[in-house]
Amino acid sequence: MKKIDNLGVFPSPSNHVLVNEYVPGQGIMPHTDGPAFFQLVSNVTMGSHTLLDLYRPVNQE
Repeated sequence: MKKIDNLGVFPSPSNHVLVNEYVPGQGIMPHTDGPAFFQLVSNVTMGSHTLLDLYRPVNQE
């Protein structure tokens, strides 16, 4: 996390780093991130391209 923080691209130090590995065509189901990820989320992709579909929640209840 220090290497990421030392880049100076985020306004405050990282509080969480999650590393996942997916095979082509695999990914995660739609979800809402918890408070640990508020208010900024970053994605780093290595080894291939990535397409992210991001949506606002339909119902804000």
